[in-house]
Amino acid sequence: MVLEKLRKGLRSEPPWVTQLREHRWTSDAQRKELLDRFLALSNPDVDWVTWTALDPNPELRAAGISLLRRRGDREAYHALAALLHTRSEAARRAVLRFLKDLAGPELGAVLLDLASVSDERGRLAALELSPGLPGETAFEVARRTLQAPAPGVRARALRLVSETSFPGGSAAAARLALPLLQDENSEIRLAALAVLERHPSESSFPDLLQMARTGDDRVMHAAFAALGRLLPEAKLDHTPEVMPLLADGLPAVRAGALTLLSGVPPETVARRFVEHFHGAFVWVRDRALDATREGLREFCPALITLCGDPEPTLAKAAAEMTLALEDPRAVPVWLRLTDDTDFWIRARAMELLGKYGQGNPEVLSRLVAALETPDVAIPAAGALGEMADPRSAGPLLEAFKKAQTRPDLQIELIDALAALGRAEPRIAALLAKIGQTPQVDAKVREKARRAAAHLESAAEGEPSEIEDDEGPEPPARAGGETGLREMLAEAVRTGASDFHLATGFIPHRRIQGRLVPVDIPVVTRKQAQTLIRQVLSEEEWRRLEAERHLDIALRIPRVGRFRSNFFSQRSGFDASFRVISRVIPKLEDLGLPPSASEILRFTQGLVLITGPAGCGKSTTLAAMIDRLNESRPCHIITIEDPVEYTFLPKMALVNQRQVPRDTQSFARALRAALREDPDVIMVGELRDLETISLAVTAAETGHLVFGTLHTSHATATIDRMISTFPPGQQGQIRVMLADSLKAVVSQLLLPRRDERGRIAVFEILRTTQAIGALIREGKTFQIPSLLQTGKLHGMITMDQSLLQLCENELIEPEVAIEKALKTETFEPLVAERRKELE
Repeated sequence: MVLEKLRKGLRSEPPWVTQLREHRWTSDAQRKELLDRFLALSNPDVDWVTWTALDPNPELRAAGISLLRRRGDREAYHALAALLHTRSEAARRAVLRFLKDLAGPELGAVLLDLASVSDERGRLAALELSPGLPGETAFEVARRTLQAPAPGVRARALRLVSETSFPGGSAAAARLALPLLQDENSEIRLAALAVLERHPSESSFPDLLQMARTGDDRVMHAAFAALGRLLPEAKLDHTPEVMPLLADGLPAVRAGALTLLSGVPPETVARRFVEHFHGAFVWVRDRALDATREGLREFCPALITLCGDPEPTLAKAAAEMTLALEDPRAVPVWLRLTDDTDFWIRARAMELLGKYGQGNPEVLSRLVAALETPDVAIPAAGALGEMADPRSAGPLLEAFKKAQTRPDLQIELIDALAALGRAEPRIAALLAKIGQTPQVDAKVREKARRAAAHLESAAEGEPSEIEDDEGPEPPARAGGETGLREMLAEAVRTGASDFHLATGFIPHRRIQGRLVPVDIPVVTRKQAQTLIRQVLSEEEWRRLEAERHLDIALRIPRVGRFRSNFFSQRSGFDASFRVISRVIPKLEDLGLPPSASEILRFTQGLVLITGPAGCGKSTTLAAMIDRLNESRPCHIITIEDPVEYTFLPKMALVNQRQVPRDTQSFARALRAALREDPDVIMVGELRDLETISLAVTAAETGHLVFGTLHTSHATATIDRMISTFPPGQQGQIRVMLADSLKAVVSQLLLPRRDERGRIAVFEILRTTQAIGALIREGKTFQIPSLLQTGKLHGMITMDQSLLQLCENELIEPEVAIEKALKTETFEPLVAERRKELE
């Protein structure tokens, strides 16, 4: 074959053919003579003839077609396809017309041949000429062309399939396009989706759904367009397959899912929704509920109707979901839920009844009756306060009289009465009287006094006084003996971070990380009890005796504030006090890397501050919150146990809640915070699964959430978050963390080399797209390698921070090597330091 090609290549075009090609004739007679000789050629080379396809003279083109037909082989078609390269658009169209005229009735066979064995130009020519063929032939041309390596050719072949109609072709088109949905080229994927939209096939539904969730923007919209065409014609109910998209992290995916469901009967959507999301994570379910409620107008009535379904499990699940809708039409459902066995469901139902049940006598009677039930009396009181119905004043007052042993309930009842006081002037006098009643608990009296003052000032049109409620002022003592107040004052004066009082031991102060004994005798059991009672109120002392431990934020006038823990051990009562600085330090003073400030630019997501106990997590967190307070007009809610640093409103509105003084638990306060219009939420400690779940929920729903964990490194933090959840839920939490986690700041406190205190060392992880993918795929063990190379993203490892401090001679290498993950980096520094000391 090679010799044949060489032989043909050596054949020169006859001069008179060249003369004809170049139109070099002087008369019509000479032109006719040249044309006749041209037509008389018996075995011309293809190149001697194909030039006629581009000639403007009709007679020459006709002569060329006649000669090439006489040859009767396929070489001419491939040679003509080559003429399509680097030609003008007009010339290209001329060649295509010539090729079509040349093939005549055999055009289908010619194009099939070009699609199978030709190069890119030939295949493109076959695709361009195929629309005039019968549908089956055009489809076969496209199918053969899909074997081409060039993405542009394959994409054009798919477009041909999407534009071609042929009987019974949907299944064949789907089989052709489905594998190409996974092609690495986005143009191919888009073209395949166009095929599936034009030729809907029910077998392609799962693949289209996957593309809708994972494709880029164009692919996603094309996938939803194909699904929208397919769903109305489907024989099966595919609504359950669409449901997971309602909780997707991307708003565009949720919007696409709602478009698909817009043509489905609302009762079907509601039923499938409950079946799918019953038992799902609360934040997953709530995000899906929010999207569906806003996108499908009839969804809420359908869900409420489903609460009466004959199937008990389905009806109960639907009823529980109405608690997240806050739709007044669900009041009858919420009334039934006040009898539920789950406390949180009963409490939430009462909360909503208080908000939306005004004027409903059945709601009022149900809430008043609930005041007699100890476990739901507090939410019932809160709901009655929300309703502010004057008819509830008598039952609230009666409940207050019966709750002598429950100060927490009495405080809630005072809030409810105060809400009624806006319309009933006598309430203020009643609260003032309670505030002066000695038999009432001290905290309850103080609450009543402040509520009465607030009502009176509101009636006079003046702002109420803002008072400090951080702790009681200790009673004065007779005699000149050293008391706990004096010991704590000395601890503050000497720069101690902690003070420890222990029965049977000498008190100790922690200075620069080391415990130093105080120069006083051993504290006896009776002395320890006396010292502790000096700083506690009677109520707090009773709680300590009953519960054997107590956590409070202690304020001692003219001394300072302390995070205090009192506990019982075998010898008696002990106490530990953490000194809280009056001044919140600046980020720069803590030694945080500059990239830490960039974290505060986020407006939503989860930021974690981690480290062992006593490493300064609360201080770092306070510095970050204070920077936001100074720089951003926003609403900040802090949930702490106890409140440590206090924030004065600057640019931001700051509300600080203490557990358990202001709320029963972190989880309850965090759940409530989602309904208090916050921009930033600070959670003092992510202690349990529910608190972690709600923190992720808040981050997912557009809030900036800060929290702390007791972990030593960033990777360990992520693993700890995931392992908190049951195995069956860990896949979902990985996806949620990959989307919501913005940064992890891990820190340690180490002694300075010059022995002038301690210095903080930090590890910073930023969740880039690559790290998010590792979290999502459960490959957190690979995160340290990305952390090491993430300097451009503001990341730094603990080992890198330790090395910097060693090189700057701020800490001893031996201290660094104890905390390092890879000790070999520090071994030369330790050896060098030892030589210096020798």
